[in-house]
Amino acid sequence: VENVSPLGMGVHAPADCPDILGKDIIIITETLIMYALVNRMEKLEDGSFIVGIEAKKFTDEVLKYLFEHIG
Repeated sequence: VENVSPLGMGVHAPADCPDILGKDIIIITETLIMYALVNRMEKLEDGSFIVGIEAKKFTDEVLKYLFEHIG
């Protein structure tokens, strides 16, 4: 798995986002499911965050979790 771009990707998160820096996350949208590591969190003036992520390869355990929990 390679990052989508050399700079990684960023996600805009609401102000009440928990501290996820250094955590593995799964991003699910209408057109994308991505397993990623959060490598940066920057708080913006409005209290929201820009979260930097880098792609990770899906493991068998993560894929099993997805198939069991996404309906």
